[in-house]
Amino acid sequence: AIDEMKIKYTVTGIAPVADIAQIEYLNASDIFSAKDSLLNFQIFPAPFRILSGKLYLFKGGELPSSGNVYIDSTFWLPDSNYQDYLTINIPRNIFDVQGVNFALELTTNYGKVRYPSAGYHFLRYEIERAASNLALPPREYRMVSVPYDLQNKNISQVLENMGAYNPYRWRFFDWDGDSIRYVEYNDTSKAARWQFKRGKAFWLVTDGTKEFTAQQGVTPENEDFRIVLDPGWNMIANPFPYAIPFDMMTATDEDKIQGPFYYYARDSVGWLTPENITFCEPWEGYFVWNGDSVEQILIVPPISPNSSNQLPKQESSEQYFAQKYDDVEFLISVDARCGKYFDKSNLIGAAQKASDGFDNFDSPELPEINKHVSLWFEDVKTGGAYRSDFQKADKQGYVWNMVLENHVENEQVVSLRIRQIKSIPPQYLIYLFDLDEDIAYDFTQMAQRQFELSNNDNSSKRFKLVIGDKQFVENNSEEIPLLPEEFSLKQNYPNPFNNRTAIDFSLPKRMHVTLKIYNILGQTVKTLIDDEVRGGKHKIIWDGDNENGQLVPSGMYFVEIKADRQFGSVKKLLLLK
Repeated sequence: AIDEMKIKYTVTGIAPVADIAQIEYLNASDIFSAKDSLLNFQIFPAPFRILSGKLYLFKGGELPSSGNVYIDSTFWLPDSNYQDYLTINIPRNIFDVQGVNFALELTTNYGKVRYPSAGYHFLRYEIERAASNLALPPREYRMVSVPYDLQNKNISQVLENMGAYNPYRWRFFDWDGDSIRYVEYNDTSKAARWQFKRGKAFWLVTDGTKEFTAQQGVTPENEDFRIVLDPGWNMIANPFPYAIPFDMMTATDEDKIQGPFYYYARDSVGWLTPENITFCEPWEGYFVWNGDSVEQILIVPPISPNSSNQLPKQESSEQYFAQKYDDVEFLISVDARCGKYFDKSNLIGAAQKASDGFDNFDSPELPEINKHVSLWFEDVKTGGAYRSDFQKADKQGYVWNMVLENHVENEQVVSLRIRQIKSIPPQYLIYLFDLDEDIAYDFTQMAQRQFELSNNDNSSKRFKLVIGDKQFVENNSEEIPLLPEEFSLKQNYPNPFNNRTAIDFSLPKRMHVTLKIYNILGQTVKTLIDDEVRGGKHKIIWDGDNENGQLVPSGMYFVEIKADRQFGSVKKLLLLK
C-alpha cells in the first residue's frame, strides 16, 4: 500500500506520506566491558533499508558543542536489506573510565528515526584498573581520591600496589571533624570511614616515588552527585573522572561555604586558596569549610567544559578580592614564606556588613599535616585561629593579634609580606609590633620584612598588627616605641651623687641584659639587672649599696651594661658622702 501511495504521489503530485519508521534500544544493560561494546536496535517496519545514518559519540562530562564529538557514518551497508535488527560496534578507542554519550540518527526507506528522541544516551564501562597520573613524591603529603564506583572500597584493597600496610613505608590519614584532628589508618580497624567513596579524599604519604592507582570498578552515573558537608572542615573530592569547574558546583547555602583549598606541592609547597583555583580535578582532594551548624549539600554536576591541570589562575589575587569584597573599606593580604613553603592570602579588612566576632566574612586556619610555615590571626577571647578576619568598619583604628609559625626543617628565615589590595584611608598607619622582641615596624610604606624563626616545636612568633591614626597606634603599641631605639647607656644623674643615682639605658629590642656596678679593683659590687628586658628606654636606681644591702664607701665606681653579648658600654660614677 505504501509503494502504491508513493507511485501515486510520483504520478499525481499528492502530498508525501508521514514517516512511520520507529526505533527501539535493545541492550539490557548500559554497563560494558572492554570486550563488549555492541549497541543493538530494532527498527520498524521490517525489513528496512538505511539510506543514510550518523552515530554521534563523545565522552562523559564533555559537551556536544565542545568539538570532541566523534561522528561515524560508515556503520551501515548501502543497498542492504536489514531484516529486524541493527547492531553497531563502538570503536575501542572511544570508551574509557569517563563513559560515552551517544545518539543514533537514521534515514530508512520508511522515514527518519533518532535514538534517543532528544539528547543523548549514556554508556558506562567496567574498569579493571585505572592509573591516576598523580605523582606521589617521597615524603610529600598528597590528598588522593578515586573518581569512580569501586567494586571493593577498602583501603588495603585499593592501595594493594603499596604493599601491606607499614607506617614506615606509607601512611594514610582522614580528618575527623568531631574531634577536630587527623586520625591515622590502622589496617585492623573496621571503621566505615576507611573506604574510598566518590566525593571523599584522604591524605597519603609514601617513603618513595609511587604510582597511585585504583582497582576494579565502574564508570559513575552521568547525574548530579551530592556531597554532604558536615559543620567545619571537610575533605572532599571530585566524584567524576574528569575536571569540574568549581563555579558550576552549588551548595544549599553558599554564604556558609568557603573554599576550595588545594595543597599545592610542586616547585613550591602550600595552600592554594579559592582565587587561585578554577577546576576540581579527579583523583585529588580539597578542603571546604562549612560555617553552618548543620549539614550542607554540595551538588556536583557531571559537566567538564575544559581542564586546568590544577595550575594557579592567571587572574591576580587583587582582581579576585576586589570583586569578591567590593564593599570593604580596606583589604590587606599578609603572606609568609620560608624556603619553598608558603602561606598566602591571609586576609584582614574592615567592612560595613562584617561584625567583630566570627561571621561569614571570616575563615578559620586550615588543618596543617606536613612541614609548613603558617600565619594566622588569633581571637584572644576564644583562642580561635583564622586565616581571614574582618572587623566592623567605621572605627578610629583596628587591632589584630597575629601568630607566625615555622615548621620547616633546616630553614629559619621567614619572609613576611603585607599587601594593600584595597588601600587604607590616607590618615591611617600600618604598624606591626613584634611582641617577642619589642620592635615596631612601620608597614605603611614598607612591603616586606624577614624574621629569624627557629623550626623547633615551639617555633612561633607573636605580633600585633595595628591600623589606625597615629594616636590609635600609639595607644595600642604595648608601650613599644614607634621609632626604633638605639642601644645606649646614659651618664648617671646626679653625678657625683650622695645616696642614690639614676641610670638610664635604651635597647633596640627585647634582650637579655646584665647591668653591674664595679669598684676600681674590678670587683663586682652589685648586680642591678640580670634578666630579659623589653626594648625601649629604661631607668634603674642604685642606692649606693652592695649585694648584702650595705652602703659602700665614697669613691669611684663603674657601671657596665651588656646585652645579648652583642652590645656593651661602661660609665664612671662618683659617690661622695
